[in-house]
Amino acid sequence: MKLESLDLNLLLVFEALVAEQNVTRAAERVGLSQPAMSSALSRLRRMLDDPLFERSSGRMQPTRRARQLIRPIGDALARIREALETQPFQPEESAREFRIVATDYVELLVIPQVVAEVARVAPRVTLRVLAAGALFDPPLSLLQSGRADLAIGFYGQVTPQLTALKLFDERWVAVVKKTQKLLRGKLDLRTFLSIPQVRLLYAPTLEGGGMIDMALNARGLERRIGAIVAHVSVVPHIVAATGFLGVIPERLARAEAEHHRLRILEPPIALPASPCVLIRQERGQLDPALLWLSDLIERVVAT
Repeated sequence: MKLESLDLNLLLVFEALVAEQNVTRAAERVGLSQPAMSSALSRLRRMLDDPLFERSSGRMQPTRRARQLIRPIGDALARIREALETQPFQPEESAREFRIVATDYVELLVIPQVVAEVARVAPRVTLRVLAAGALFDPPLSLLQSGRADLAIGFYGQVTPQLTALKLFDERWVAVVKKTQKLLRGKLDLRTFLSIPQVRLLYAPTLEGGGMIDMALNARGLERRIGAIVAHVSVVPHIVAATGFLGVIPERLARAEAEHHRLRILEPPIALPASPCVLIRQERGQLDPALLWLSDLIERVVAT
């Protein structure tokens, strides 16, 4: 296929279908009727000699060929936008929707303040939070496809395709009920191992343990597990209701300690601090709106 024969509007159609995985929503995104969107998709399929998108589980999933095109087309469109859309981003006039991947920890402790500040300075802007599928792994496919604009979470190493901005470092602490009879002072290792604990596993198919279990296993130790949950924000509730022990981020522990009558203790094992990081696609550097939102989040978290 020669570039001269390509209607560049079809690249916008491709981008919208990757992001929405739904013909109707993709049509709304680019301002086309559904029949016009279907016609544009048919033209793309003929020109590229590939189905590009196939229906699976109620969504239009990209084919292997389409997945190969996601990044180069996204980068090309980002550079075209940078060259042509010379007006600076004006938050007070924008009605853009930003999509942020976040864990429940981020939703609870970071997002409310961000939403409040966005509502103050950009009242027509909307933030949509998408659930994170893992605690420590960046949502690369969501960012690459354009289905998410940025992500906030405990991300260490990130791939070269992503730009990372560290917001803060988070410590991990133990929480128990203030009335826990086994504890009268410092939490020693023997007591730590003897109390049933709440284990956190985000991925529903993941077996085994995470950071804490690996630290213990390296010393030939194993903790008692009383419950396994998918969200860290529920751990203080379970600890308060059962007398189990939980290991959670310090900011969450301090936010919940008074309400649930919890005591915060230092774990008897060394646990590395987790950096809370904002990440976005590298081409997000070309989007003044994303740069504005990233700066706003950094400013809000620092206050």
